[in-house]
Amino acid sequence: SAFCPGGHSSSPVSVSEPELSALRALAPKHLQVYIVCCDHARDHQFFCPTAQRLFTAVNWIFYHSHEYTLPALYFVPEFREKLNAWFPAHDVFMHASRYLLNPSDRLWATITRIYKAELDGVPRRIGFQARSWKGDYNPTISDQILRCAMEQKLLPKPLRDQPKNPEDASTPRRPDISVLVTSLRAEYRDNLHAEYANHANADGSHVAVWTASNEGWQKTGDTGHDETAIVDIWLLSFMQELVTTPFSTFGSTASGIAGIVPLLFNWYGDNRLGEIACGRTNAGGPCFIVYPKNQPCDLDQARASIFDPASKVPEVKFCAFNPGLGIEVKT
Repeated sequence: SAFCPGGHSSSPVSVSEPELSALRALAPKHLQVYIVCCDHARDHQFFCPTAQRLFTAVNWIFYHSHEYTLPALYFVPEFREKLNAWFPAHDVFMHASRYLLNPSDRLWATITRIYKAELDGVPRRIGFQARSWKGDYNPTISDQILRCAMEQKLLPKPLRDQPKNPEDASTPRRPDISVLVTSLRAEYRDNLHAEYANHANADGSHVAVWTASNEGWQKTGDTGHDETAIVDIWLLSFMQELVTTPFSTFGSTASGIAGIVPLLFNWYGDNRLGEIACGRTNAGGPCFIVYPKNQPCDLDQARASIFDPASKVPEVKFCAFNPGLGIEVKT
């Protein structure tokens, strides 16, 4: 806002073309932009149309954010036009993530090894991502995982009154369905595994439930921990169906890389029996969680302010079963 006169104004003002040209002459050659969740709401003026017109005179912009802010770029007419021309299917995150989030050769070797062991040649691949926000285990989430799988017909129904034939368990065979459960806590994998390891199921298929890691708790900034997360995200991206956790960019990044629209847990951790356990969202990739809301654009006309973002452009919608704004995938 130091570069934008009126940046601390309480009411929007209009900037004429001569004034805009004069302001551009004052533009620095380099600009550092920090869009940090929840700290300075007025930083969202970065996504206002006239502010972006000012920035056209800046040679280099260094952009730093720990939020996924791409949906807000559709608020700027020039950016919206380019994004629609380059990504007519609204799959910008899929292309950008596959290009930018490529693991190192060492991590690719790990991913390849696990893929060949658990997924290669398996007809159906299902992924569940259960976020443990405090590193704790919630038995209700285990129940919700199974109920979601039954409601959406992702997995055959386990027959709890029919123990599994010991001969079936001892005969090595390639699974018909491979189920990857990613979570900091191993209990979510263990409980789902027990359902199919101990009981027969409705269609007699062989269901294998596995996980690549269980770190226990989040270790922010730990390189090894971050590398494990990258491996898990890419393994999830090979699934044909994904069920992910609301608020979690871990799961939405995986679905974005995969280029699929995932299912999300509904009332995550509450498992309200009167409502569906999970439902299909409407956005490909992550959502802009702390999005510009009632955000004035001080250099624009009043009606250009970002008061109701999802009504401004057709490409951007409020994410279903998830907070924030997302880019609606074309089908």
